[in-house]
This record gives sequence, C-alpha cells and structure tokens, in this order.
Amino acid sequence: MIEEGGKVLIPAFAVGRAQEVILILSQAMRKKQIPAFNVFVDGMVRSVNTAYGAFPDDLAPPFRRRVLKGEDPFYSETVVPVSVPGERDQVLSGDPCCIVASSGMLIGGASSYYAEKMAPDGENLIAITGYQDEEAPGRALLDLAQASDSTDRVLIQGFLKGCKPFGNGRKQPHRISKSITEHSGNTNHHIHSGSSKHGEGKDLKINNTS
Repeated sequence: MIEEGGKVLIPAFAVGRAQEVILILSQAMRKKQIPAFNVFVDGMVRSVNTAYGAFPDDLAPPFRRRVLKGEDPFYSETVVPVSVPGERDQVLSGDPCCIVASSGMLIGGASSYYAEKMAPDGENLIAITGYQDEEAPGRALLDLAQASDSTDRVLIQGFLKGCKPFGNGRKQPHRISKSITEHSGNTNHHIHSGSSKHGEGKDLKINNTS
C-alpha cells in the first residue's frame, strides 16, 4: 500500500503489541527486506515507549545497551512519535507512511481518529493485528468487512464516526448491529486482520472495485 502511495494504520495495544510491531518494521527496513518509509507512533503507545526506556535493566540486552548508550530503544530516523494531536493532520496530508497507534480495538484514542480520516481513501489500509472484543468498534468493522463482497468506504467512514466511546469505552451493541445491517455499497475498501481471538492469522484484506 505504501509503495502505491497510500498510508497504513495499525491500531495496536499500547503495551507489548505496539512495540512488537515497531521493532518488526524497524528490523525489516534495516535489513532492506522492505523499502524504508516513515512510521509515526501515536496515542498511549508513546507513553509506554517512554516507560520502557526508563527501566533499561529490565530490557533484553540489545535494547539495554541502546538505552545505556543514550539511544532510544524504539525511535529512529524513520520511526518517530507524533508529539501533539495537532500533528495528526500533518501526518495524514504528508507522504505515504505507516501509523502505529492505540487503541488496538479502535475504542477511542488516536487510532479512531486516523481510521475515520483514512477509511474513505481506497489507497489506504487499516491493519487489525490483535483480538477484537465482540463489542469493540474494531470487531464491528471486521464484521462489516465480511458482511458483503461490496462494501462502501464512505459508509464505513460514517460508521467509524458513530463509534464514539461511551461509559466503559465501548460502542453500544445495538448500535453496532444497526450499523452493520444498514451498510452496503460498491467502492474500494481495505482491511487486514493479522490475528484472531485464538491467535490464528487470517487475511481479511478486501480490495473491491466499483
């Protein structure tokens, strides 16, 4: 997607999964297994990354050495944090890139903002990499992607706008069901799931053309 001029959003759990994704991308670029591109880190992931760096004795030896040398264990020339929310629109309007942001289930947070903005563009990809609770917006989005072979991305954007967290941070179940049953269309949309509830990888990339 990035080579074709699009952007990739990876909603990720702030502790563990996000760091794993960042390190995998960094290593792949360092070994030239994939072309270099910018990776922007946003949401609570930034705070967790800072916490990791504050406890070098608890890190694996390679990362401990980096911290003790004054280097950041996660950030580099290509992997950078989004310092303030105001920079998000600059990221979206900038060059092709990857965005790693919490929450992993699209329950509010930076990832929800990016998803809403990116969904209408057929050149973009939302990559779901972790388990999605049955009542989470991320699960409803996957269900919506599987519901029909022809899914309208404009309607998906409208669906994401309705995924505002309430109470415990989850979208009301009856609203999720209503959103899924009311959506249909025939334009492009791309969603990929890297894991299921039981950790099994599955490809849900959908490239529908009108």
